[in-house]
Amino acid sequence: MRESAASDGFRAIWKTPPEVVASAPGRANLMGGHIDYSGGPVAPFALPFRLAVAAASAGSGPTTLVSEALGSVEIRPPFQREGDWADLARGVFWLADELGLDVRGRYYVESKIPVGSGLSSSAAFEMAMLAAIFELNSKGYDKKELALLGPRVENEFLGVQSGIMDQMASALGKKNKLVLIDCAEKEYRYVDWPESNPALWVIHTGISRTLASSEFNKRRKQCEAALEIINARSQKSYRFLAHVPEKVVHDLKDELGELLYKRAKHVAAETRRVYEFVEALNAEDFGRAGELLYEAHASSRDDYEVSCPELDLLVQMAKDAGALGARLTGAGFGGAVVFLVPGEKEAEFLKVPDGYRKKTSKTPTCWRVWPSEGLRVERRARL
Repeated sequence: MRESAASDGFRAIWKTPPEVVASAPGRANLMGGHIDYSGGPVAPFALPFRLAVAAASAGSGPTTLVSEALGSVEIRPPFQREGDWADLARGVFWLADELGLDVRGRYYVESKIPVGSGLSSSAAFEMAMLAAIFELNSKGYDKKELALLGPRVENEFLGVQSGIMDQMASALGKKNKLVLIDCAEKEYRYVDWPESNPALWVIHTGISRTLASSEFNKRRKQCEAALEIINARSQKSYRFLAHVPEKVVHDLKDELGELLYKRAKHVAAETRRVYEFVEALNAEDFGRAGELLYEAHASSRDDYEVSCPELDLLVQMAKDAGALGARLTGAGFGGAVVFLVPGEKEAEFLKVPDGYRKKTSKTPTCWRVWPSEGLRVERRARL
């Protein structure tokens, strides 16, 4: 377990056990791509891959962060971006300091979530670190509260205008459940996932992506611009782009222009697909659920333009191998694909990574996954 590895790593460095061990999972999103920041519904699940933080207060000593994979760094106020791997931690410390929490301490991080994979290693880090800091300060919190704090790190410190989906899925995940999140109202409920067939798989393309250097922020601005035009032309006051009916988007195609129309079209159709996807799952109509995944990928590729040739290739190869459905998961621009694969087609599906490698010379990573538990925190007595 990641918690044990983090605790052992902490003890090996500082020769004393940690006071707190917190861990949080990555996430994969099945439906609702790029609509959380437009007030849409999303249906992600927590992955079995976890990131753990072992921590202890340091009194008057420096704040030291050690990553099992990336190295060590001392972090001191004022908390500012420095352009290295520790900026995410600086953002968490900045936020905690803004909240009046003491962030001085020793922190050891151990993770099995691939960085830049589109599986939300950053959200898992934010959730685990914030939980550890709250615990060290003996300050009460709940998981939803932490989840809603996490995006402030991305939005206000790192300058990435992401939504709330990743942190909500990481904090609130449950075994064999999707987390259906209403991002406008910041509410959620759970949707049952079948324990056996069909199986969920994730394949990483071998291409890492960095949101801050991608066109992520541009997409959000385009959605805001589309909403402004729609409200002006329709004389309505829609709060979010995801609240605009598909018919209204289509009727205003000319006013929006080609680019903004495509963005709004994706958001409206993806919003509908989330509810249809949940209905298909409830009816155990996995064929329809898979069709919706393929439709969502095509929309992400053609209308939202966040795919890439390697993602598209994996989706097509999986379709040819008999997968019920597949789509890019996360922000796109590289990263990973999530697949819905019936048991009788898994053997054929498992040929996809090798075929992809031969076609692209990229090294994919393949995992069989399942909806898993979210944030866990353990307070330990100092020995």
